[in-house]
Amino acid sequence: MLLLSNAVRMFVQSMEIDNQGRMWIIDNGNTPEITVVPSGVLRLCPPRLVIVDIATTAVIRSYTFDDAVANRTTSFLNDIVLDTTRGLAYISNTGGDGSLIVYSFSTNSARAFSGASTKSQPFASSVVINGLNYSFPVPVNAIALSADTDTLYYGALGGYTMFAVPTAMLSNFSASVASIDASVTAAFNRTSANGALTQTDGMATSAQGSFFYGSHGNAYEDSVVQRMPDGTVVQLYNNSQTMQWVDTFGWGGPGQLIFTSNRLQQFFAGTLNSTQTNFRLFSVAVPGQTSYLQAQSPVPVWSAA
Repeated sequence: MLLLSNAVRMFVQSMEIDNQGRMWIIDNGNTPEITVVPSGVLRLCPPRLVIVDIATTAVIRSYTFDDAVANRTTSFLNDIVLDTTRGLAYISNTGGDGSLIVYSFSTNSARAFSGASTKSQPFASSVVINGLNYSFPVPVNAIALSADTDTLYYGALGGYTMFAVPTAMLSNFSASVASIDASVTAAFNRTSANGALTQTDGMATSAQGSFFYGSHGNAYEDSVVQRMPDGTVVQLYNNSQTMQWVDTFGWGGPGQLIFTSNRLQQFFAGTLNSTQTNFRLFSVAVPGQTSYLQAQSPVPVWSAA
């Protein structure tokens, strides 16, 4: 079990474990005394990225984002993917109009990119879950890295489109926002297995080139699907009661996809029933599929020295 010192106060939103046994943790910068920070209120602790050696529980690095990258009054760091060969982390920021954050371990620096593609799509902000409509005009949320680490995919929760940007552009800290924006393309629309457009929260990719995500709405509502490299979408599992708001994805090992559901829509609507089971962990078999991290070099060109 990983236990950090009581002196390390964190508001963890997401994390990723690299192929060297290091946990990269998104700390949204709250304090133990404040469980929810109202919009526009300055957080006493700024957002950070904390990297921990799981074997020793030692904090390898703690990097605090400055306001130009992750503003303390508007940011909400949501999800993270890693290029461990180059020591890069890509983070989706759902705060404000949304942005993508890139952190470089070797230079211990970060930058942010935002544009039209990181914003919500107004026509797609209504999410149907278990027959009820909820409004979520939320910007960039889902984020995924290609197995060859050359392309970062991302899309708004309040949207259907997954955009793609070359990581060579995004991770070039000398590249202008305009040049990065010009390199962005619309990669594909997220759909359910029957072809209906859908919103989604979390996402995962495999070393074999598949995308995995939750879908909402229509007859295939509250399901987890696999988008094959050829664009074919198949349903892996469906349950409109237990799988309301599929969120985080992870890998339990080769051929084993793990994901959570949490009824987050009811929390925001003020209708969450604490006497019911709201939080669930699922495991589904995906034969022949492995984490995107398995395709990366096992020996990184960077170190903590």
